[in-house]
Amino acid sequence: MNTTISAIIGLRNYGNKYIGTRHNVGAKFVYKLANLLGIKLYPKYKYLCEYARISLSNKELDLFVPLTYMNNNGKVLYLLTKFYNFKKNFLIAHDDLDISIGKTKLKLNGGHGGHNGLRDIIYTLGTKNFPRIRIGIGHPSKNELISNYVLSIPNKNDKIYINISIKKAIDILPLVIQGYWEKAMTHLHTINK
Repeated sequence: MNTTISAIIGLRNYGNKYIGTRHNVGAKFVYKLANLLGIKLYPKYKYLCEYARISLSNKELDLFVPLTYMNNNGKVLYLLTKFYNFKKNFLIAHDDLDISIGKTKLKLNGGHGGHNGLRDIIYTLGTKNFPRIRIGIGHPSKNELISNYVLSIPNKNDKIYINISIKKAIDILPLVIQGYWEKAMTHLHTINK
């Protein structure tokens, strides 16, 4: 794939009670990236999100974080694709239960894997053909614990590993935004070992 991206959307549940939860690591990734560049996101209520524009690897990139619950993130993507016209060149950053904590993966397209934010985006946009940065949060011991697990704040040790995952995602961004997906995937595969 040689597609470049012009926007990153970090998924989350909006609200004080969800700050710092595992489910919000997609948004944490976007905030951390903006913070590293000395940029702050500001509300764009018309689009139900926070927004900032950054420059990375000599390329302008729009950052968005939804101001909605996870299962309504599709509405935000609908508004953004309609008004910002980046239908095929956005990247979704999200938490992933199926990836070990401390690891990060890229996926060029596919299903939602049980992730309600992705499910809503796929349903709303009518396509599953969009790239994602999947930030590993690990999996609880039993499936019936998943809801509480993703909505909980990680312990100190898990926070360290989640931050490692986020750093890996940030490190490969220059490759991703320029369309070097295979190189980015190879790099992640190497550093995830």
